[in-house]
Amino acid sequence: MENGDTVYIWLMSDQEGTGISAGRPAMGTLRDYAKNWESAYYTGENLPSLVLYTYEYLDRGPVAHQVSITRGPVDENDYISYNIDVNGETAIVRIDGRA
Repeated sequence: MENGDTVYIWLMSDQEGTGISAGRPAMGTLRDYAKNWESAYYTGENLPSLVLYTYEYLDRGPVAHQVSITRGPVDENDYISYNIDVNGETAIVRIDGRA
């Protein structure tokens, strides 16, 4: 992690179709979350939860941040871009549309 990167906590899997997070906790930056999301997309595993938590002040407890995922266009090489936005940060994941 680089200095100044926001550190988030999330659950690795979401019970399919329920919105109830039931996986093991993970911690890292938005880039780490995006890598987990991409890996789950390719392997067919349940995607990580759509809520990330920060501990901005230890005496106040966790702060929840909703993740927004937006599909972009397909490029000339059949890759699909996804923007993953949370808490004013954006990560871009490119998925092979032929996979």
